[in-house]
Amino acid sequence: MQIDWEQIKTPFLTGFSIGGVVIYYLKGLIDNHFKKTVQTRSDKRDLAKEIIAICTEAESSNYQKPARNREHVIGLANNSLAYDSYLEDLIRKYDTVWFITANVFNRTPRPLGQIEFYRELEKEASHLSKDIKQIVNKWLR
Repeated sequence: MQIDWEQIKTPFLTGFSIGGVVIYYLKGLIDNHFKKTVQTRSDKRDLAKEIIAICTEAESSNYQKPARNREHVIGLANNSLAYDSYLEDLIRKYDTVWFITANVFNRTPRPLGQIEFYRELEKEASHLSKDIKQIVNKWLR
C-alpha cells in the first residue's frame, strides 16, 4: 500500500495556514488591547497627578486665592468625565466653591456674616477636596 503524500500534505498545509492567520490576528488583537490598557492607565495617572496638584494649590492658600488658571481646572473636570462622571461633578463643585471662597475672602469690608460664610465655604471645599483625593488616589495604585 502506497501513501499519497499529496493528499495528506494539502489539508495539513491548508489547516496550518488558516491557523497561522487566525493566531496572527488574535495576537494583534491582544497586543492592541494591552497597549490601550497601558495607555489608559498612564493617562489616568497623569490626570490624577494634575488633579492632586490643583487640590494642593487650593489647600496651600486656604482657599483664599483663586486658581491660577481656572480654565485648566475646568479642563481637568472635562477630562475626568471619560473615567468617572461623579468625579467630574465633584471637581466642578470644588472649583465653584473655591472661586466663591476666594472672592468672599478678598472683599475688603468683611462683615461678621461673611466671615462665617467664608468658614462654611472653606469646610465645604475641604470636604470636596478629601472626596476628590480619595477617588484619584485609587487611580495611582
